[in-house]
Amino acid sequence: MIRIPSDCTAIEVESLLNEVFSKPGQSLYVPIKIARSASFGISALLVLTIARYFQINRQDARIEVSPEVFINEDSANRFAGTLHGMAAVWLTHSAANVDGADTRRLLLRAVAPYVLAMADRRLTETIRGPHVLLCCFQPAKHEFLPYLYSKPERGSRDPDTGREVVSVRSQGEFLSLLRDFQLKVSIGVDRMFNEGQLLTMASLLFQLFKNADVHTVVDEFGDSYTKSMCGVMVRRVTLGGASEIEAYAGKDRNLGSFLSRNTTGKATGAFVELTVFDTGPGMVSRLLRKNGDAGTLLKNVSLEQEFEYTKQCFEVHKSSQSTSGHGDGLDLALRALAQLKAFMSLRTGRMSLLQDFSSSETQASFAPKHRFPKEKRHPTGGTSYTICIPVPPA
Repeated sequence: MIRIPSDCTAIEVESLLNEVFSKPGQSLYVPIKIARSASFGISALLVLTIARYFQINRQDARIEVSPEVFINEDSANRFAGTLHGMAAVWLTHSAANVDGADTRRLLLRAVAPYVLAMADRRLTETIRGPHVLLCCFQPAKHEFLPYLYSKPERGSRDPDTGREVVSVRSQGEFLSLLRDFQLKVSIGVDRMFNEGQLLTMASLLFQLFKNADVHTVVDEFGDSYTKSMCGVMVRRVTLGGASEIEAYAGKDRNLGSFLSRNTTGKATGAFVELTVFDTGPGMVSRLLRKNGDAGTLLKNVSLEQEFEYTKQCFEVHKSSQSTSGHGDGLDLALRALAQLKAFMSLRTGRMSLLQDFSSSETQASFAPKHRFPKEKRHPTGGTSYTICIPVPPA
């Protein structure tokens, strides 16, 4: 059995991914909660790892959970109300407790109230804790998520998949999500974003989610995914001192330095964390397919080449998407990151990258560093961006 540690750091997620590759056919034990789930980007990293587990094991993908989930309603709700719990239930084919009985249907029922809250715009009920989660479970219908998608036109069908055409909301409509988040989740905090800053964040969220949505339809070979996920998570982070900064940043010194600079001289440092994720093929695998290199597997590309390909995806008129009209999306996202003086981590393929956009030397250009340069690298199951943005004084 492969076990997700209940006290999991970002580096430990990388070790977990190595175990997923080395032990195919084994079940995956998923804890009720992750002690460090409030630290930077952990939830999305776990989703990508669970997705890779599913992509390797397919019909044999099987999770095991604590029997407490099935005898204690609060434990079931705690598990179902986490992003890693939702991903584990959706992306695997069976779930078992200690007696071996398949309990996946029961777990899906526990997840349902959170999904309905997403559909009803009840932001504070979409996930446990002071967060907001909007998540799409492909190929289940997702047009009922009004913050992210508009309703399909009657009779409209995608010529390749035959599915109803559902459009991602406009950049302006993503602004309403951020306004609602600030009003409903940030109550009692004396610092807020102004309208211009919210508009910049909406541009960032729109560009990144538009890419994520496209990447969950087909894999790098053009085959439709039987199951995939994409989503957005937004949460408020307040840090009161060195110990809280260390707990949130983990062993990431670059992030720790960024947080310290934006906390020094204040009673608390206030930040918003934006996460956009998908369980697609990854940016470079997708780019290889677009360039006509679908037969080139990522493992046959050197790490140095993959790093350069990843940077190319952020250049104007470069895109990993197969459709036209999207080539400047990630370039626009870079400009928004620079305007917000944000910190970003990116996990895709074998790349675990970071960039501090509060530095004048790297503003509006993609000049990332490797987050864990000494770790062994396996391709993860998708792409995730986690972005930390300082909240200015009101």
